Amino acid sequence: MIGLLIVCLAATLTGISPRDLFAPDEPREAEIAREMLHSGDYVVPHFLGRPFLEKPPLYYAALAEIINLNGVNSRFAPVARLFSVFCGWIILACTGLIAYDALSPDAAIAAVLLLLQMPAFWKYSHTILLDIALAAATTAFMTCYYFLISRDRPIHAGRLLQLSSGIALGCAFLIKSAVPLAILAPILFLHLTLSPAGEKVRALRSPWLIAPAVLPMIVWVALLFRAGGITYLHTHFVANLLGRAIHSRLKMVGHPMSQCDLGRNESWHFYLSRMFEICVVGAVLLPIAAVGLYMNPAIRSSRSRQSLYVLFASWAIVPIVLLSIPSNKERSYLLPAFPGIALLCAMWIESATSSGRLVNRARRDLVVVATIVAGALILEVTMGDNAKIAYDAGIVFFAAALALFGILSLRGRLLDAVQTTCAAIIAGMMLMYSPGVQRRDQVNHTFTNFVPEVWGAVGDRPLYLFHAGEGLGGSVAFEADRDAPQIGSAQLLRILGTDDFYCLMPYRRFASFAPDIRTQGLYTVVLDRQATPGDRFVLIRSTVRK
Repeated sequence: MIGLLIVCLAATLTGISPRDLFAPDEPREAEIAREMLHSGDYVVPHFLGRPFLEKPPLYYAALAEIINLNGVNSRFAPVARLFSVFCGWIILACTGLIAYDALSPDAAIAAVLLLLQMPAFWKYSHTILLDIALAAATTAFMTCYYFLISRDRPIHAGRLLQLSSGIALGCAFLIKSAVPLAILAPILFLHLTLSPAGEKVRALRSPWLIAPAVLPMIVWVALLFRAGGITYLHTHFVANLLGRAIHSRLKMVGHPMSQCDLGRNESWHFYLSRMFEICVVGAVLLPIAAVGLYMNPAIRSSRSRQSLYVLFASWAIVPIVLLSIPSNKERSYLLPAFPGIALLCAMWIESATSSGRLVNRARRDLVVVATIVAGALILEVTMGDNAKIAYDAGIVFFAAALALFGILSLRGRLLDAVQTTCAAIIAGMMLMYSPGVQRRDQVNHTFTNFVPEVWGAVGDRPLYLFHAGEGLGGSVAFEADRDAPQIGSAQLLRILGTDDFYCLMPYRRFASFAPDIRTQGLYTVVLDRQATPGDRFVLIRSTVRK
């Protein structure tokens, strides 16, 4: 297993070094954490001076601690991404641990490699975004749940697992509110009702599990109510959770909405149509594994194997189905399902290759896997700054992965096909995340060079943001470690000409704002330029009336 550990470390630590915060997610997450640290409010997150009631505070509190220990400097982004890498390690370790205990060491290797080669897992375990932390919490819960129901254990071990389950569930709620509960509850319900492990339900009724899970939920909801009353509760649970699900602004009559981003309105088949680009080998094997294991007589004749199949299939498929119902969809939302997909596919691979000559094959083939990944690592270190060479080398690895999968599968060498294909895909992604390729491909998603120019013009005077967006808004405030509140049209018109301040806005907003007769003579344009190749911004300075 040392070889597998080396592969995981080499792959997961590649691509986290850029100091830039990539829009739209990373600047927003970083600025929320900075404001939390400076305000001392660890109950209600704030973004650009306004309550950010979309998510609970736990993830932002972790980032705030990173800022507290590391400071706001060029090291923040790599260190914060290292926290995402750590969450990815938790997911990989838990997935491998379940596969090792439930299936075999060979299946554990296959499950880890299947998870590691998923492009979406790779991306979000290298990105400052709370969804990877949520997936780590839900995976930790499911791991504790598996070990709770897999066999009878000594009372102390059982209580430790129950306590760990409750803590993981409580953390999941404090990361993304009721969303993880809505995902996990149907998985547990299906497993406990459709599998022979149903009698194990009593293990979930213990106060050792319920108390650490429910208490943080109750405390945070009570503190949220204390901070903003029914308005904050409505904004979080109704406007954000329900409103985003049905893509409708569910405003509370008589109260302004503090914050509500409806997200992306996508069709019901959004995830199904993108499963290959999200999971690659996992997407190809998932339907085959689900049907193949269901039809396998050995699975049906064994109570323990039947229970495993129901657990893994529910874990893999239920989140995809449930998350296809709401209107708002993002690839990162599927992260909690990835361990289930990897485990179900590994279980099928093990059942399809269970013959004496294949015992220990996966461990021997780790030499080939490690060689492929090592080759990519050498290329990334020596030529990673050259975007063209690194990108072309990545394409070669992806093409090799496709060829290897086809050739080895046709020869009946399923385990070899999966492992070498996963290794080639991992190698390709390592090169795609090399510094040169990231600088080239993220040029439209970073404001690192524009922010100093803005603050150089502003000096020590106040700066306001008018529809600047989460990427630029978060970058402007975070990288200067200064507050830059977001204001609306009414507030801008009210204070324009009454104080000496600056306001940064997109050019398209300025073009509609400039002809307003009420603003004539109340400002001067200080800066008008392209912040990125795709974004033009205007900085104006208020002209104080004499």
